[in-house]
Amino acid sequence: MTKYIFRFDDLSKYSDIDKWKTVLDPFVNRALPALIAVIPDCKDEKLMKREPISEQKFWSFVKSLKMLDLGMHGLHHENYHLMSKEQQGLWMMESMKMFAKRNIIPNVFVPPNHGINRYTLPAMKSLGMEFLSEGIGLYPWKDDETDIMVVPQLLWTPREMPFGTITFCLHPDTMTDEQVENVKKFVVCHSTSMISVCDVEPTILSMLNVTFVPIYRHFYNKKGYSRKR
Repeated sequence: MTKYIFRFDDLSKYSDIDKWKTVLDPFVNRALPALIAVIPDCKDEKLMKREPISEQKFWSFVKSLKMLDLGMHGLHHENYHLMSKEQQGLWMMESMKMFAKRNIIPNVFVPPNHGINRYTLPAMKSLGMEFLSEGIGLYPWKDDETDIMVVPQLLWTPREMPFGTITFCLHPDTMTDEQVENVKKFVVCHSTSMISVCDVEPTILSMLNVTFVPIYRHFYNKKGYSRKR
């Protein structure tokens, strides 16, 4: 049976909070799971398109979403793929401090711009995080060296899939009204198949990833797509 995970990226003090409330409304009202990728101290100019809301208002909204999964989306929305283990650990620790100051301890790391390298999982482990929302695959797997559960993120548009554990990555601040409505419709039709990223478990079916990954990469390269979005 196909399982679906909704991931919403780039929540920051520069976000349109009213838009986020609209997008998340079907999840909150139905008590359905979703992963919210939070940027504690956004300094990415590409995301700084609005006047920032106050720190108090921002963190108040984040804390209002504690019934959902709150993921660490970097500190400033920096890219991790060129960082050393020490650098990644430092950035993650500084981000964790900002969460902890508000009594939030994220258990999921959502790498900004999909940027990871071989040091990302060890850096996560040093801070006790257990889930990575990133990678390519039809099914999640547990990393042998760190015991971190890797939950691949595959698509950017909700669509029915025949099998797999599928994570949709969406960005509420830039979603159109049509996209918001499509999410609502999908949620209504597939609510019983939606799971929390923290509920995934390793499965022998992850062996299918070996065949799937090169096919996926070929398709995206052929279409000129990039995972660094």
